[in-house]
Amino acid sequence: PTSPKMLKWTLFFGVCVAHPSVLMRRDVMTRLNFYRPDAVHTEDVDLWFRASSVTEFGNVPEVLLKYRAWTGSTHQRGLQVRNDRHVQLLASYIKEVLTIDSPIEAVAGLRQMRVGPRIEDPQQIRLTAALIQRLHKNFVEENNINSQVRREISWDAAKKLASLALQASRFHTADSMLLFMRALKVDYRLLYPSAIMRGLERAFEQRI
Repeated sequence: PTSPKMLKWTLFFGVCVAHPSVLMRRDVMTRLNFYRPDAVHTEDVDLWFRASSVTEFGNVPEVLLKYRAWTGSTHQRGLQVRNDRHVQLLASYIKEVLTIDSPIEAVAGLRQMRVGPRIEDPQQIRLTAALIQRLHKNFVEENNINSQVRREISWDAAKKLASLALQASRFHTADSMLLFMRALKVDYRLLYPSAIMRGLERAFEQRI
């Protein structure tokens, strides 16, 4: 995403900027007191969460970085530790936004929707969907966003809820239908033929 508000929304699900390519004003870094020593392995994630409360940032729609990934890298070896720490930081960030604690299973579900694995527990699906709804409602109410960005964020939230509805269909049809109805309340464009076809295609892929 390129728009500042869409980037801020995307933070609920994962890092949305490439750390090695970032340019930031030094006065902003000074206000944030740079990296926090206790954010081991997730220094950048912690920085973006804190930065989102004092400034805005965006992505340049060009390829500016090529990153080599291989199974023996330090990043890959510590992947689970970083993922667990990311979920902990995300839970703290969401608590600041909503002013209430959210179930850690739901917070982990947000992360899983971005990087996997697929959510296999019906209760976690329900909790994750409820958290997305709560975050979406709070976001559109508390942020000064124009109609175009509002539609973009609502569309993203609705697609995520519809994806959870598809996952729920493996366990309970009624839960699946309820989640899909909630998704439609967020954005009716899910009923467009093209959206329906993409949803059906994804459902078949998940069952293979």
